[in-house]
Amino acid sequence: MKKSMWRRAGALLLLGALAGCAGYEWRKEGTTREQRMRDEELCERHAQSIRRQVPAGMIWGPSGAREYYGPPPGEEGEVTQRFVSCMEARGYRRLEK
Repeated sequence: MKKSMWRRAGALLLLGALAGCAGYEWRKEGTTREQRMRDEELCERHAQSIRRQVPAGMIWGPSGAREYYGPPPGEEGEVTQRFVSCMEARGYRRLEK
């Protein structure tokens, strides 16, 4: 799978987790829907920028390269946390719908 396909899959997983089953959304008083969507997109790009530059299907460790079938361990959590931190820094709160 190409790197861009992995990133898209990760972004969809992240958005699915954040939109999630619990029914949460980001809110900020005085912000339009369009502004919120722009901020979410900017924070998503910011969060995705920390992805490691590892060829798809390989992970590097102390013993060299080995295969994997998803993002390197712990990476999705880091990406999610960076997205949440970015939205909070912009003044948004994650509230139940």
